Amino acid sequence: MPILLRQARIIDPKSKFHQKTCDIRVENGVITAIGDKLDSSGGDQEIQADGLCVSPGWLDMRARFGEPGFEYKEDLRSGAQVAASGGFTAVALLPDTEPVAQTKADIEFIANKSRTLGVDVLPYGALTQDLAGEEITEMFDMQNSGAVAFSNAGNSVKSGTMQRALLYAKGIDGLIQVLAQEGSLVRGGQMHEGYYSTLLGLKGIPAHAESIAIHRDIELLRYTGGKLHFNLISTAEGLDLIRQAKKDGLAVSCDVAAYQLLLDDSIMEDYNTLYKVFPPLRDKNHVEAMKAAVLDGTIDAVVSNHHPEDPEHKDVEFDYAAFGMSAMQQTYNILLLAMGDQLSDERLVELLSLNPRALLNQNLDSIAEGAEANLTMFSRSMKTQFSSGINKSKARNNPFLNAEMPGKCIGIITKGQAQINA
Repeated sequence: MPILLRQARIIDPKSKFHQKTCDIRVENGVITAIGDKLDSSGGDQEIQADGLCVSPGWLDMRARFGEPGFEYKEDLRSGAQVAASGGFTAVALLPDTEPVAQTKADIEFIANKSRTLGVDVLPYGALTQDLAGEEITEMFDMQNSGAVAFSNAGNSVKSGTMQRALLYAKGIDGLIQVLAQEGSLVRGGQMHEGYYSTLLGLKGIPAHAESIAIHRDIELLRYTGGKLHFNLISTAEGLDLIRQAKKDGLAVSCDVAAYQLLLDDSIMEDYNTLYKVFPPLRDKNHVEAMKAAVLDGTIDAVVSNHHPEDPEHKDVEFDYAAFGMSAMQQTYNILLLAMGDQLSDERLVELLSLNPRALLNQNLDSIAEGAEANLTMFSRSMKTQFSSGINKSKARNNPFLNAEMPGKCIGIITKGQAQINA
């Protein structure tokens, strides 16, 4: 069925229609017309909404869908539904499944099983064998099978191994992603080390666990060359190191989870395990530094860090609770709530679409007649009531369920289909 978007403001700096309000017709997965007051064919699926905006499809650079091995938490199909509802037409998945995604066959399994889903699923290959941080994997084979980058998920990597991995990845133009935390300083930690960890009697994770690891990896990159992406930056000191590395001309980039821009460690005061995440929620000073880095361009992408957990691993005493938050469906709303009017729609689209796609070599054509329709539709002027009934995830470790939040993801258009939220 042809799809007709009515009075949509186009947010795409590469398009000649950028910031213009137009009607857009999509037929058979292709944009066939862009103009003012396009005639309806009578059989069109018409989409209109207050403050409707349309951009190139968003890409979430960091998520877990559980499959294979943890389908009881999330699987590829349920995860794809969460992604579509959150406005994402593509999602990159971490390799910490069971078995670990570390061979050509593992990558092909994910690619083949997700082929018929309503969003593009992009697998990461494991950086080291069994994510143990010691021996690098067959990255070239995985890349040829569809791995878009290489990650050790949340596990530390030994210095010598990281140097070898950077050198190898440089030779195949591969991207390594790291969650930079010095393992010996993190082990046993439950939350950010500071006033509230002392007040609550919980072992803290110090900010310098991040900055020490970032400094090491930047110096290794300075030696090896190549490119390196830092996941889930959470500290002012870490951001300063990355900002300087960019000024020095190194090919570094970084992302932040949307919830890290909104929440700080004071919310842990009632021991609510829904807020137990890794890296931990930091104090207000670090949060303000991250928000500034979103605006000044130091941070390249905003991710969901979707980490679904089941009640047996989350609804337990704080010390024993698993890390993780399932909030992909609210990523856009959380970002608006955190940043408000400081964040323009153009910058938002850079963070959720253009930059992630460039980093993972998943660029789309600009919005134009004749281009493939891979689009996200959203509205800043609307609100969304996230009742538990519209939760698409198998998991419920989401503190934003039953909250009314600013903004609304209207839906996505990809693979010739429109998926519209109620």
